[in-house]
Amino acid sequence: AVGGVDVRGDAPRGWLQRLDDWVLGWFHSEDAPAPEAAGPGQGLARSATRSSKKELLRQIREMMNPGQKLQNRLLIFQAAISLLGLTVLVIFALIMYVHLTNIEDRTASLDRGMDTTLRLVRSMSDQVVAVLPQMEPLELLPQMVSTMAGMNQNIIVSANVLAGWLP
Repeated sequence: AVGGVDVRGDAPRGWLQRLDDWVLGWFHSEDAPAPEAAGPGQGLARSATRSSKKELLRQIREMMNPGQKLQNRLLIFQAAISLLGLTVLVIFALIMYVHLTNIEDRTASLDRGMDTTLRLVRSMSDQVVAVLPQMEPLELLPQMVSTMAGMNQNIIVSANVLAGWLP
């Protein structure tokens, strides 16, 4: 990218791509000369070195992509966050499974208790139905009580009348 334009597609660079470049350390300076402008033979030159082949490959890799180490760290961080999120989700799912199993056990025990309660209520209903015919004579009790109260009043009046006649 040169001057804010992507050389590959001549598309304007977005703010996100510029932010990525800034984070990764890829600064594009318009003042820097292009590699071709340095002159023939001045681009890459072989020189004697005591570095191992592995060290030379590392140096070339760092020159070609200086933000590679940071990119790798970002990718490792993203992977760690993803694994952490996945672990949290799995733990949450396991906790919910345990809770649902406990709820299922409790509802099963409630069902058994409700069956027992229903049997007892039906038994009580049957006993009330059986006792009801035996209670029919007791319906006359309130009338009998009021009649006996009236009789008692009449006996008191009669006793007072008789007491008044007796010297």
